[in-house]
Amino acid sequence: MDWFKSSRGKKTEDYEKGYLTRYKKGEKLKPKKSSKKNKSIEVESQEIEQKNEIKTKKEESEPLSTKFESAKQEYNSTIKNLMNAKRDLKNLKEDIEKSNNEYSDIISKIKSSRADLVKTNIELQGKTEESTKSIEQTKKQSELTQEINNSKKELSEVKEQINRYKNELESARTKVDNSPGAKKWKKREKSLKKK
Repeated sequence: MDWFKSSRGKKTEDYEKGYLTRYKKGEKLKPKKSSKKNKSIEVESQEIEQKNEIKTKKEESEPLSTKFESAKQEYNSTIKNLMNAKRDLKNLKEDIEKSNNEYSDIISKIKSSRADLVKTNIELQGKTEESTKSIEQTKKQSELTQEINNSKKELSEVKEQINRYKNELESARTKVDNSPGAKKWKKREKSLKKK
């Protein structure tokens, strides 16, 4: 866009310089007492110069107007691109903001999930310890039950032995009681008791 300014300024300066030189020449060229022919030639030359000037001005104005139009179009397209870029930037900022919010939500969810996981882990450890204690108690109970069963078995064996010994003792008593020596001793005992 700067080249439009410089070319327009340069053309304006050139035109002004040319106009001033022609004006000065016009002052210097005061009509001398000359013939009508010279005057008509001068008038014709001035008319031709004026026509040329008008033509030049038209030619200059047309490129300036086309340059102005192209500059205006360039300006409009630049503004349009700038507005599009601003809109894209705004959309991008909104997307970034949305992503940041989603990121914050995800981070908070992760933190709460970690807290829940730690809590669940602690509960699991407690239950595992309880389970271990329960297993140990069950083991001890089964050992006690086994010992009780073994003791019952031994007791029943001992009772059987006692019963056997009782039976042997009874059979021995009956044998002793039925033996002739035992009968003698009983009689003697009775007689001693009487005395």
